[in-house]
This record gives sequence, C-alpha cells and structure tokens, in this order.
Amino acid sequence: MNLLTRVRIRCYCWLALLLLAAPGWGQQLPLRHYSQADGLANLAVTSLLQDREGYLLAGTEHGLYRFDGNRFTTYGEKEGLARGLLFTALKLDQAGRLWACTDRGLFVQDNGRFSEIRNRDGKSLSCQAGGQRITPLTAGGMLLISGNVLHHIRPDEGGHGWTAQPYFSAQQITDHPALADPVTVLETRDGAVWVATWHPQGDRRHRQMLGRLYRSTLGQLDEFGTERGIPPATFWGGMLQAADGRLWLRSHDKLLELAPAATRFSDRTGNLPTSPLLEVYLPLATDHDGRLLGGLSNGLFRSQDGGWEVMSREQGLLTSSGITAILQGRDGELWMAIGGQGLTRWQGYGYWNNWTQNQGLAGNDAWSFLRSRDGSMLVGTGSGLAIQPPGSGRFRMQPVSAGSLGQDGQWSAMAEDHEGNLWGATFTGYLMRRERGGTTLTTLTRLPLVLRIVPDQQGQLWIATSEGLYLLADPRTQRKPRYLEELAAVLGRANASFTSACATADGSLWFLSDLGLVRWSNQHWSRIQLQGNAEHLPNTMACGANELWLLDAHASTVWRSGPLAAGDQGDQGDQLKLTALTGVPAQLSGALLQSILADRRGWLWLGSDSGLAVWNGKRWLIFNQASGLVWNDLNQYALYEDSLDDSIWVGTSNGVSQVRPRDLFDLQPLPLKIAALQFGDQEYRPTPGLVVPWSGKALQVTLASLAFRNHEALSFRYRLKGLEDDWSSSDSPILRYAALPPGAYVLQVQAGNSMLQQHSALLEWSFQVEPPWWRTRWFYGAAAITALILLWTGMRWRLRVVLARQRQLDRLVRERTAELEASREEHRLRSLKDGLTQAWNRTAMLERIGQRLQAMEAGGDTFVLILLDLDHFKRINDTYGHLAGDAVLKEVVLRLQGRLRPTDAVGRYGGEEFIVLLPELDAARGQQRIGELHGAINAQPVLAPDGQSIPVTSSFGVATASPGQHQTAESLLHAADQALYRAKNGGRNRIEYA
Repeated sequence: MNLLTRVRIRCYCWLALLLLAAPGWGQQLPLRHYSQADGLANLAVTSLLQDREGYLLAGTEHGLYRFDGNRFTTYGEKEGLARGLLFTALKLDQAGRLWACTDRGLFVQDNGRFSEIRNRDGKSLSCQAGGQRITPLTAGGMLLISGNVLHHIRPDEGGHGWTAQPYFSAQQITDHPALADPVTVLETRDGAVWVATWHPQGDRRHRQMLGRLYRSTLGQLDEFGTERGIPPATFWGGMLQAADGRLWLRSHDKLLELAPAATRFSDRTGNLPTSPLLEVYLPLATDHDGRLLGGLSNGLFRSQDGGWEVMSREQGLLTSSGITAILQGRDGELWMAIGGQGLTRWQGYGYWNNWTQNQGLAGNDAWSFLRSRDGSMLVGTGSGLAIQPPGSGRFRMQPVSAGSLGQDGQWSAMAEDHEGNLWGATFTGYLMRRERGGTTLTTLTRLPLVLRIVPDQQGQLWIATSEGLYLLADPRTQRKPRYLEELAAVLGRANASFTSACATADGSLWFLSDLGLVRWSNQHWSRIQLQGNAEHLPNTMACGANELWLLDAHASTVWRSGPLAAGDQGDQGDQLKLTALTGVPAQLSGALLQSILADRRGWLWLGSDSGLAVWNGKRWLIFNQASGLVWNDLNQYALYEDSLDDSIWVGTSNGVSQVRPRDLFDLQPLPLKIAALQFGDQEYRPTPGLVVPWSGKALQVTLASLAFRNHEALSFRYRLKGLEDDWSSSDSPILRYAALPPGAYVLQVQAGNSMLQQHSALLEWSFQVEPPWWRTRWFYGAAAITALILLWTGMRWRLRVVLARQRQLDRLVRERTAELEASREEHRLRSLKDGLTQAWNRTAMLERIGQRLQAMEAGGDTFVLILLDLDHFKRINDTYGHLAGDAVLKEVVLRLQGRLRPTDAVGRYGGEEFIVLLPELDAARGQQRIGELHGAINAQPVLAPDGQSIPVTSSFGVATASPGQHQTAESLLHAADQALYRAKNGGRNRIEYA
C-alpha cells in the first residue's frame, strides 16, 4: 500500500475519531505538573528561586525543596533547618547567599548550612505573613518586614555575623504613623527603597484600612498619595522594577505603572480581572523578552502589544486558588506555583504557541496553512477551515453556506491568487473559492484527491492531485481547472499521482509524482533524472531558494540537490544530482517522516509521527510535547513558513503549533556536576583527589544536570578508570559501584540530551581508596622482620640443642618441624575463618573465587556466585539486641552449610552480607539449588538466647561466571551486588539474577 493511500485511510480514521471525541481535547499551554510523585511532598508552594548553582528551590508551607531536574529533595536538620517550617519568601543577596523567610525566623545559607538571624534583643525575625516582605540591597544586606517593623540587616563590625535594626527612625514613624505597618518592600536599581503600608485610620467605630506608598532615598522620605496616582484603601502586595526601569505596583484589583522619570503612577489595569483570592501573594515577574507576568486567582496574565493576555482554564491552566509564585529559569522555562496544587512548568516558553478546538479550531487535525493578504491566519483542518483574524489569539470557523459540499471536510491545500481570492481543496477533491473580502465559500467542482495548490509568478494556480495535474490559467474568470493531458508525453501517462509541488526562486515549478520528477520552466516541461538516490523514489519534496530537498519516507533519508542555475534544467541538463544528508539524528531513523520544509533562512524542517526536527546547516534540534509541541504525531505536508514573522506552523492530529525560530539554536552549555557522593552510609564532598578508607561498601554517585529544558531526554555516558576501560550508558543520574578494591580511580562522566543534540563537557573526578591495614607496606615489613627474628631465634635454639643433645637431634628436629607445620596450618585456617560464624572470611572467599576463575579459564566449568543480605538486620539488633543478632548470623551460616556440597563454600562478606560459591553450576542449572538455599534461611524463625523467636528473611543477588568474559572477583561481586540492589528495591525476600 503506497504512502498516499495510507494517508487517505489515516485521514478518514482520524476524522471519525474526532467526530466522536469530546470538544476541547487539546490544551493551548504545554504544561508539565510536579507533585508528590516527583518528591514535592507539600504542594502549597509559596516562593520560587533558582540559586547560583542552578538548582530550583521551592519554599512551601511545610519545608524547603530543591529540584535537580530529576526529583525534589527536602532540606533538613543536617542543613540547619528544623522540620515543619513554613517558608514565605526566598531571596539571593548580592553575594549569592540564600535567604529564607519562615514563620519561625529568618535564615541565611552559607557554605551549605543555614543559620538563623536574630534582632538586637535576641528574638527571632519571623515572617509569618507571606508576600513581598524581603528585598536585597545593592550595598549588601537585606531589608525585612518582621512583625510591624522594617529591619535593616547588615554584617556586624567584625564581619562574622549579622545585626538587625529598624530601618526607619522613631521620628520618621512619628511623622508618618503608617510606617508602623509596612507590608511590602522593594529596592530599585537607583538605590531607592519603596515601602507599601496597610494602616488603620479612624476611631474604633469608624476604623478603616488605608494603603500608602513611600519612597526613601538617602534619608529623604516621599509619600505617594492620590495626587500621584495611588488610590487609597488599597493593599499593595506586589512591586517589581522591570529591566526598562518601569516600576509596577499591584493589588488584587489594580495594576499601576511608574515610567522612568515620571512622578505619577498610571493605571494600567485595563482588562485584567480582579483576584480576590490573592490577598497576600500578588506575584509579578518579567520574562527574558521583558514582558510583565502576574498571577491571577484563576490563571496568569502577560503583557502583549500594550494590553494584557490572560491564560486560564481555556488554555489548560487549571487553578482555583491562584498563582502564588512565578519564575523564569535561566534556560527560559517558566515555572508557576499553583496554590495548593504544586508546581507547573510552561515547557518551551517563549518559542511555542498552541491551538486546539478549545481555542476555536474547526477540528484538532490540521493539514494546511495560509497567511492571507489581510493578515489573517487560515488553518485547514479535518472539519473545515478556521480563521484567526489579525491581532486575535483565537480562531473562528469559516462560515459555510447552506447546501455547500466539501467545505467542512479535510482541507488539504490552500492558496491565494493575484487578486487575493482564496482557493481551497480537500482530500476528497472538492475545489472551493472565496472572493477577496468575502465571507462565503463556493464549491466549484470536484477533482481527485488534492494535495497541493501552488501559485506561480504569472498568477496561475497549479493543482496537484492523486490522478494528474490541473491548471487554473486565469483564476479571475476561470472556475474549473484544465486537466494537463500533455504530461503524458513527459511521464508516459497523464494521470500520475502527484505528491508534491513547489516553486524555486527563479520561478520554476517542480512536481514530484509516482512516475518521477518534472519541471515547468520557460513554458517548457522537462523530466528530471535523479542521480545518487537509493532505489526508492522520494515521496515528498520541498523547494529552497535555489535547491531541492527530497524525502524518502521508506528509508528515512533526506536528499539534497546542488545549486540550481536560473533557467537551467538541472545540474546537468535534465539530470539532477542528489546527495544524502548525513548526520541525521538517530531518533529520526525509526520515525515515519511525513513532511519537509526549507525556510527562508535555509533551515530544514522535518515532520514525523514522533515529533518535529530542524537543521540549521550545522546541528539538529528535535521537538516533542515535552519541548512545547502540542502533539507528537505530525500530519503529512503540514509545515508552513509564515510570511508575517517567519515563524513555522505545524499541523498535527491533535492541534496546531507555532514555533518562533528566533534564538532557537542559542542554547546554554549543558551543565553537569556531582550532586551527592556516598561510600556506604558515609557522605563525602566530591573534592578532587579525595582519599577514603577501604570499607568494602558500595560507592554511589548522584549526578545533576541543571538544565530543565527537555530534561527527560537526558542520559549519561560514564566509566571508572582503574576498574573499567569501556564506557557505559544510563538514563539514571545515580551511578553505583560495589566493593571497590584499594587503588586510584578517575570517574569520567558526560551528559547528553538527545532532543537538543547537546553534550556537556567531560566531568572527571579522581579519588583513592586506601588499602586495609593488613595490605599496607608497614604490615608486610613488620611481618618480614618478625619472620627473620623467629628464624634467627630458632637457629640459635637448634644450635644449642645440637651441642647439648647431639644424639636426640633427628627426633627433636622432626617433632619441632611437625609442631611448626601444625601451628602454621592452624594459624592459616584461623586467619581465613570468621570469628563469629566460623564461615570463611572475605579474604578467603576472594581467593577461592580467583582460583575458580583461573580453573574455569583453563578449561573448567562455570560457577555461580551468590551475594545475600539479611533483610532488616539492623531492626533485629535494635529490637532483640546484638546477642540475638549474633545468634541469627551463626544460625544462618549453619543452615547454609547444612545444604552445601563439599565443593561449595560460604563466607561472610561483611556485616549481615554473605557470599556463597557454587561450582559447576550456572543460573539455569543452579536455580533449584539457589531456591533451596534461600528457603533454608527463611524456613523457620531463629531462637534467640533469651528464648525469643526471630523471623529471618534474606535477599539474594546471583551472578554467573562464564569462560571468555574476562571476569574478575571484583566484577562478579559488582554484578551480584547490582542484582542484590534490585532485590532490595523490589521488596526484599527475593532472588534477582545479574
């Protein structure tokens, strides 16, 4: 079945599904929500901040959380914060220190720990009320509203701490009593401090609350009242100075602006709805384009062309408790704290706009686009034509006259003639026309399946169909197109299936069909022979300014022609040499490529069933729903470059997207750092050259790449030099190595983002594991000296014996030799046994594993290595006591030894971990034996010395040694430990195989 037939069937299927689906299927805003499933345990987020390192910080009503792109983790007592704090504000000062306002005090973070700042009498500076009550000062320090006092916090004289004192003098408060009730504070870039107050006035029977605004500059205090644009009885909860110097002031129902050098505020409320739910949190922010953003009770507002656009439920932003904080990260992603509902990220902010039926589209499946001369945007959908008038953010349906045919079908193609009349067609072949300035479509005729309508420089319209090519030579008077039968002389028959048509800058028209490529130039038809392409004929084509791009959807291959000389028939007469585009991302090789576009920049756009890709001549970017695209399944031919702003319109089976290519490839470098480091239960800082004592426990490295754009496409390439030479890959940011032997190591890691086709710089971290004391040089030296002393003493003694008892020499020598050999053997066995359980110790088991590996490589059989761990053993010690724990360990060894063969071995690996060696078995042959051993441990409770019955379970990690794999004892233990790690994560009391 050819591609065109598949598309036709696909169109009808989608149309049927959409007619049955509920309206408003799609959403305009590409949002990603974060909640408890992402580690954000408390969803009442009150403040947002991105710190110096790039972590996203979220202050909530019950704790402070840090987001590394993968999960949220909470700050706790080890960072200096008590549990259960209510965070009301987060700020960075000029030195990059983090300040946190809470209901129980003010805290500042320095060198990773928080310390509390108190006022002069030692009392806490609590921030129980939310809002904008703290601001950093350019000269250093902070201003903080705590209680009813504005405090100035600055370093003390010694520079080792902080002092807090009132900012306003007693005389200033006497002259201006409202200063005793500050509610909002901000320092602007000129050093002025703005303070909004909320002060009661009048006696008890006639008391009312009045809002006032003050500016303090170098000790000079100015009051802004009604005469300067500040209405009374208003609570001003939000203040912001934009990059252009404008000062914004906000209440729940007012938005005021003070322009640079102006002395009076202007009311810019306009069409903004009131936000009665936001009595305290009135967040304001600006994005990287300088647009003002603010939270509403039911959504978000943003400045747009001198007015405000409001985004709420209709655009998919669901909030009933308001937006409490707004932050645009360094990578451009927009974060919003939704009252009581966690965090929401606007993916692809600043680049993507999306529309669905919720925003007025006739249908969610979009097939064709056209920017008309009057500035309207036309979108042909599976349910008719949708129109977006100039300046409007919504679409409306094209009116359809009664009894019309095809006008509500799948609009496959559109074009305007030289007179500005609209021509449209559907996949079912209906050709329609709308007069310039008119509102009604007229169906003129029915053709075969129409895929393209292309105007030429002479004003003619060329119509490509599944059964031939048609021409409207004079669209002003002609109503039915002429069928071009003369193509039979060029292609062999006239009813070829034309899949693509486009025009190059020289005015030439190019048509691609199932019989080949033809060109119309200088009133002449030419059939173009393609050279260099594969055996498949390209399916789709796009015209650049003076080159052709052809797409082979079957092989996911893109072909590019050389430059086309004006008026020529190709590179060499009627032949066109094609070159396959190299470096196409691997994600596209398995996708169904359905559309291609070459824009005026020379960029190449590819649409597939799994997203959109763009190539700027140097590198690729790939977009999907996580990037901001409305839907991943793009429709055929549904790519269009807007003549108004050079944006690209994308039609999908579930909505329309518009991407603005400006700065699209200006990506920040991909960061990578080690966020956490653990050897066993001990945490370390990842300092270069770190030296840690050998413990036999696992190394765990947690990585962080603090770029949140397309973070789900992040992967890591790593290796540990000193242990492995080959690189490994993982989507997890957690790397784990078990039982590292003593030695020097270098961890090398590189992060990559497959969607952004971006890689971080190579991260290298060196460290060293010290050997245990019995493997140090001084121990070997002491042992050698001791042996020499013993040897010298023995020789002296033997000499005295010879002199004293010559006749008994042979007997004494034999007796002494026997005694020495027995003592040495007993000592050797004792050094290889665990003192508690009498099982083999770790050294003995490592030697046996090494011996088995040598025997196996010399022709011996495979063997199985089990690394087992007693589940919740610490709980046994804590509950029953350490004597009971010792009894459990000894009983477990006895149960295992009772089921082992003479060639098997069991040893204590450390703590509650044991190694079992099963020769001449593999995972398949040893499965029953392994299950029996597991069941023997769990068969019945262990009787403690005091008579208590202790239930015991265990988790097994099983690895198999096989010839030719270049395995070592350490690599086998590492594989078994990884399996044991999965057994524990899978619920414990189970067996996992490497």
